[in-house]
Amino acid sequence: MNDHEVLDTVLLPHEAAELLQMPEAELLDAASRRAIPGICLGGTWRFSRRRLLTSQVVKAA
Repeated sequence: MNDHEVLDTVLLPHEAAELLQMPEAELLDAASRRAIPGICLGGTWRFSRRRLLTSQVVKAA
């Protein structure tokens, strides 16, 4: 896997919360308010590692 593929990884909520070092419940609340980039598919949230790392959420932390 190259660097580009690693950055484009799709994360589950617990993985995204770990990446952002925040509680999963807080992550899901922020995602539902569109404060964190993510998509809810079939009732389950998914997050782009690349979008999380380049979003204002990470820059503000």
